[in-house]
Amino acid sequence: MKHTLTLLYIICPLFLCAQTVNHFENSTSKWFVADTYPNGNQQNPSFVQTTTTVYGFAGDTTIQGELWFKTYSSSDTSFTTGLEFQGLLKADDGYVVFQDPTNAIDTLYNFNLELGDSVLYNFWGQNEEYIYVVDIDSIPINGEMYKRLSFDEPIFGFFLMDERWIEGIGSIHGPLFPLHPEAFSTEAPSSLDLVCSHVGQILYWDNQFYNTCAVNIILDVENAEASNFDIYPNPSTDQIFIRQQQTTSGQFFVRDILGKEVLSGSLLSDNQSVDISKLKDGVYVVTVLLDDTTLTKKILKY
Repeated sequence: MKHTLTLLYIICPLFLCAQTVNHFENSTSKWFVADTYPNGNQQNPSFVQTTTTVYGFAGDTTIQGELWFKTYSSSDTSFTTGLEFQGLLKADDGYVVFQDPTNAIDTLYNFNLELGDSVLYNFWGQNEEYIYVVDIDSIPINGEMYKRLSFDEPIFGFFLMDERWIEGIGSIHGPLFPLHPEAFSTEAPSSLDLVCSHVGQILYWDNQFYNTCAVNIILDVENAEASNFDIYPNPSTDQIFIRQQQTTSGQFFVRDILGKEVLSGSLLSDNQSVDISKLKDGVYVVTVLLDDTTLTKKILKY
């Protein structure tokens, strides 16, 4: 029997034989995602800001006999306050399926893809591109071998995506990245990185380029304002509110992911409403100018 088992491990691909932990099947899973983008002001024009969002599950529901996890995101790294509902998620036989708040259902991941297979990504809600699997290998995580799928690059000029999936963990850009994919500028510092992943108290994915799971780099001059600044609901279909408690005067600008200004106006109250119903579906960047402070946040219009 020992000889038979030894032969089995020799001829069996590591990423098929390993008993890996599937984050999408564990209610205690958490993903820490760092978003880095230019956010300068007059005093620090070249400043690059990094903020961390935590994704995880908080409860579940049963639909037609199938268990779905309720998926949330939060800027609170303890994942106890400020939870924003993202949708429902279930995993089965190498697939991860997601139902968004509008009840639209789509395949989030198919870890059964083979070389040459493709996935349709809708970049910024505006550009559909097929990306193809160009390499499949395995990497060690916590003493286990995890299957990794690497994809080719879409053609976006000075933008790169570098998309890779780790089976049971998801995209290296975050668990929900395939729903709202983007490419990142090669000229201005920008990135979206999965920093850490946990199941319970056990650390699995550990990004070597970060010293801690929760990365939040914000200029000191912005801290007081940022703590009292929010844009909600996010995502939204027709209207957002810009909340800021420090002052009632200022300006706001809404730009698409390519930097084109699509909306602007004055802040006339501490809870300013902005009509985004005429914008195309996709990701936008909202910039708020308050005195000498610049605050920026991404929103999703769907």
